[in-house]
Parts: sequence; structure tokens; C-alpha cells
Amino acid sequence: MLDRFHVPPDIEVRVPQDDMRATVEDIFLKTGVPSEDAIQAADVLVYADVRGIESHGVSNMMRFYVSGLQDGAINPKPEMKVLRDAPAIATVDSDGGLGLTIGP
Repeated sequence: MLDRFHVPPDIEVRVPQDDMRATVEDIFLKTGVPSEDAIQAADVLVYADVRGIESHGVSNMMRFYVSGLQDGAINPKPEMKVLRDAPAIATVDSDGGLGLTIGP
């Protein structure tokens, strides 16, 4: 783990997992992300924190996503298109959507 992503114990705030997940989902909803995508995005971020992957969890990534959604860099309602496909691969235009929901 990289120390720059680790929250020191003297300033950490522990929040029950279900409360954190509900809050993150609500933030995504308030930034225009559709319900199904907000649920998935919240699940992914909280999963990262619960598994100790702090670099990709709520405390490090949420501000990036909120900022991107607010300034238009991230499209909350992308229209994905498959540009090319073959038996084992595909080229997808994700229309600037959240990687948390586009990736899977």
C-alpha cells in the first residue's frame, strides 16, 4: 500500500459500511447519475475501502468523481456504443461515462 493513500489513525473517521454506501449512492444520485449506476458505483467504491484498497476507495476517489460530474468531464448518463467487436474483444465508446459503471 502506498502511504500517500493511507489515512493516519489520528484523523481517520470510521463509518459503518451500510451508512457509507448509502451516502455515496445518494451523492451520485444528486450529481445526476441514474439509480442503477449510482448503486453500482457506490458498491465499487465501498468494496475497495472494505478490502483495504484505499487508493481506489471513497476517501480518495469520490471527490474526483463529484468534480468530474459537476464540471461535465464525466457524463452521468452515457450512451455506450460498440464500435467494433470480435469473438474475444470489443472497442467500446463509453461516451465519457463513469468507469465504475462502464468497466463492468
